[in-house]
Amino acid sequence: RDVLQERNLNGELSVLCANREFFQALKTRDIERMSDIWHKGDHSCCIHQAQRPVHGHQPVMESWEHIFRNARQKDVGCE
Repeated sequence: RDVLQERNLNGELSVLCANREFFQALKTRDIERMSDIWHKGDHSCCIHQAQRPVHGHQPVMESWEHIFRNARQKDVGCE
């Protein structure tokens, strides 16, 4: 039982760390940091607000580059 609780806690901590990294990359518009948290294969999928899904690591990163380059500072964030 303790092993299961530890695994659950480790899983939760992993998710929290990934979320923190994602939002820090988003806040700072750091494309390298954003790239580090995405799967580097064709199975990556990102759905931006009111957009069609983007599949594959390279297209996902290109979509983030476009957002970081074209959005005003207040437009990049999370509600």
